[in-house]
This record gives sequence, structure tokens and C-alpha cells, in this order.
Amino acid sequence: MTALRTMKLNLLLTWMSIGAVVLTGVLLLTSLYFYQKANIEHTILENNNAYARKLAETADRVIGISQQELAYSASKIHSFSDYQTMVDEADRLRLQSGFFNSVIVVNDHGIILATSPESLNLRGIGLQSEANANALKTRKPYISQPFFTGTTNRYVIFVSSPVFDHAGNYLGYIGGSIYLKEKSILNQIISTHFYNYSANVSIVSNDGHIIFNKDPNKVGSQIGIDDQLKKMLSQNVSGAYVVNHGEETQLLGVGNLTKTDWNVFVYADGTLVNDIMLSTIRQSVWFIILILVFTSLLSYALSTLIARPLRRLAILSASKPTAHVVEEIRQIDAWYYEANKLKVSISAGMVSTIKQVKNLDREASTDPLTGLLNRRGFMTLASISGKHSENALISLDLDHFKRVNDTWGHDTGDKVLVMVSSILKTICRETDLVGRFGGEEFVIMLPGTSTENAEKIADRIRCSIEQEKQPQLPSVTISAGIAALEDADSIDEAIKMTDIALYEAKDKGRNRVVLYRSVCPLPQTSGVHTASSSHA
Repeated sequence: MTALRTMKLNLLLTWMSIGAVVLTGVLLLTSLYFYQKANIEHTILENNNAYARKLAETADRVIGISQQELAYSASKIHSFSDYQTMVDEADRLRLQSGFFNSVIVVNDHGIILATSPESLNLRGIGLQSEANANALKTRKPYISQPFFTGTTNRYVIFVSSPVFDHAGNYLGYIGGSIYLKEKSILNQIISTHFYNYSANVSIVSNDGHIIFNKDPNKVGSQIGIDDQLKKMLSQNVSGAYVVNHGEETQLLGVGNLTKTDWNVFVYADGTLVNDIMLSTIRQSVWFIILILVFTSLLSYALSTLIARPLRRLAILSASKPTAHVVEEIRQIDAWYYEANKLKVSISAGMVSTIKQVKNLDREASTDPLTGLLNRRGFMTLASISGKHSENALISLDLDHFKRVNDTWGHDTGDKVLVMVSSILKTICRETDLVGRFGGEEFVIMLPGTSTENAEKIADRIRCSIEQEKQPQLPSVTISAGIAALEDADSIDEAIKMTDIALYEAKDKGRNRVVLYRSVCPLPQTSGVHTASSSHA
């Protein structure tokens, strides 16, 4: 009778242990699913938005350079009487930069005078397209909406620049076409991208028409976007959005092109989040099953003796890993071998988890190349610092850094960024916040520092970088903008102010420091122009 009662008690404790482990596992998986799902979705949205903004900046830069190339070619043509000069300039424009698939020279009556390549056989043909009419009417640099050409029936966008003679009389224009369904500069920018997720990238107009996609069949089609997103696009607001199309969900990042009313869409299927979560849950389930089997065997064999330490271990193992919890686990009186091994394993796992979480937090707020704070880490610490009457912000940017990458290569460009970061660390105090916001842009927050002293510090940084000479590294200069945090309603707005001053420094010839107050004497609390995160 006693043995039977003992067996029943053992079975009861065994089932109770099994139930406790199962319940703990379910709670962990449930909390993991809801918390981690939202976290993964947020991460994908942020990554899509950051990547879309970067692609938009690149496309803007390419369009701007192509307009400069057209303007330069237009300045070389002062007469349409020299056919060979027009052909040579059109060929040079098409072949030298690779921005355009074809180039034409058109007089003020819309008649094509020269083409590149000449194999198009368009000379003497009168253009009837809306793009041609707008280019002739505006007599200014012009970028068209996508359209099908009447001569070659290609889907293109057209960029033009007016041509004037020496007396300033309008002669016509020189223009370049970018093919949207064939190999082009947009194809190089959008189709070749390095991204971890299965993201789809498109250039889309404000009304949802696909201007460019690596799949030619999608070019010209319509993307369904709701009224809220259309409103955001019309206001040139970049951001991240969850877009629902019936039963389908897309995680969308949007970057706006400033030179056109186009947008870069980077979007991933919403099922990607579920796929990641299911994979994580499957791995967790196997781990929980192993713990369940082990706990069941121990409970069955030594139910009475092991109940107390195991119950304590089960409670603590379900707690959030902290140093206090680890210490409590180490103090458990696990007098037998199995319980002691389980205690050591759980303790080591929690210690490892705590270290991993700390490492992840540090990595999430640090730029891996320079060791400086990244945007997220900088903004987090800056917001903790709060608004001080003597807080100053400096935005600095390497001059002509793209030229360094193009001429010396990206490895050398990275070494230059590391060199600049080292100088910033040397000059700035331990209490200063120094961050790299991406590319060649750095932001510094100087607590308890006036704008006058900040200007001296920025100029010292500028001189140190200008005078820095290292073997096998090109000499570089910086431009900097300075603003006081007290002049803004938020840190974000203060950074925008420094960007405005930075743009002024760029416009004045670079390699200089400009105060925001010298550009805009009265503090502005709204309407500050949004600055790009990368400058020329």
C-alpha cells in the first residue's frame, strides 16, 4: 500500500514536472513569437527604409550628374551649322559617362539634327512627343515622365538641356534618353544591390506607376497604394510602411528623389517575418523537448528528493536573465549530481545570454568601421543628455569623398574614414558624443559648449584633417556646420540646422566651418529643410 502510494506520488510529481516544463515552454514560445515578430518586422522596415533612402540618394546623384553633363555639352555647342561637332559631342556624352542609352540634338522646331548612336537613323525627323514639346517650351533643363517614343517605341525617360548661341539666342536642346526596359544606368543602380532580405526594388511615381524594375514586364504597371501613402509621397516624405493588398502584406521602405516626383520602393513580403519566426520556433521546440525528457526522467526517479531544487530551478530558468537571477541559481542547494549539472548549465546559459545581449546592444549602437556611435546610438545618448543651454552640435562632411572612392577605391575610402574618426576621437572630450551617420557624414554633440567654442573646435578638426598626411592615403578636407541645441525644438531639428550650415559651407567653396546663426540669424522652430545624409 505504501509502495503504491509512493508510486502514485512519483507519477503525480512526474506529470506535474512535465506540465510545468510544457507550460513554461509554451509561455516562452508565445512571448518569443509576439515580441520577436514585432521586432523582426520593425527591423525589416527600418532596413528597407534606410536602403530605399540610400538608393534614392544614389539615383538623385546620378540624375544630377547627368544634368551637369548635358549642360556641359550644351555649353560646347553654339551653332547647329557644324554637323560633325554635334555628332562628336553627342557621342562623347553617350560613351564617356554611360548615363544615357542615346543622345539627340534638336533644333527649336523639334527637328533632330544629330544622334548618338547614328544607327538610330533619326536625323531630320520631327519629334511630336510631349517631352519634346515641354523641353522646347520651358527652354530650361528638363526631366520627362516615362513615355513610349514614337520613333523607336521604347519606354524611356528623357533628360535635356537648352542650347544657346554666343548672343544668347535659343537654338534648341541636347537631350539623352534612359531606356527603362533595357540595360541602362538605372539598371545598374537598382538591379545590382546587396541586401540580406528577399527585397524587391522599384522606382515608382507618386501615383503608383512603376518607372523602373529589374523585371521589364513590371515597368509601366500600377502598384496599388492607399490614400495615406499617396499623400506621403506627394509631400516627399520618406519612411517605412506596412501595406496591405487584400490578404497580402508588404513591408515597404520609401526613399524620395528630390530632383523628380519619383520614389524608390524597397519592399519585402510580409510572410518573410512568419518564415523567420517559424524557423526560430522549430529550433526552440527541439530544445524544449530535450529539457522535457531530461526533467521527466529525473522527476520519475527521484521525485521527493529533487522536487525542491528543481522547482526553484524551473522558476528561475523562466526569469529574465540578470546578474541577480544568476546569483540566485548559484546559491541553490543542488546536492546531487544531476541537479548540480542542470544548475551549472542554466547559470552558464544565462551568463552567456547576458553577455550576448550586452554585445548586441553595443553592436547595435556602434559603427563597425570606425568604432564611433552610429545614428541610432548617437540619437539615443543625445536624447538622454537632454536639452542644455550650452549644448552645441557639429555636422561635418568629407569634401569630394565620392572622388576618393572612385579614384582610390572603397578600401582606401574606408581607411580615410578611419583616419578621420581617429582624429575626432583625439580632439573630442570623453563627454562629447561623436557619431558617424553614414557614408562620409559625422555628427558631434558638445555638452556645455557655446557655438563660439564649437566653431573653434570644428576649425581645429578641419585643420588637423587637412594637415594629416599618411602614406598611400589621399589628402582630404572637410566642411562643417554648427548649431546650438537651444535654437531648436529637438535634437533632430538641431541636426537639420547643422546640415543647412554645412550646405552653406559647401556652397562657399568647402574646407570651411559655417555657423547656422550666420546663415539664418533668427532661430527657426519649424520648416527647416530636410538635409540629405550624404553630401557631395
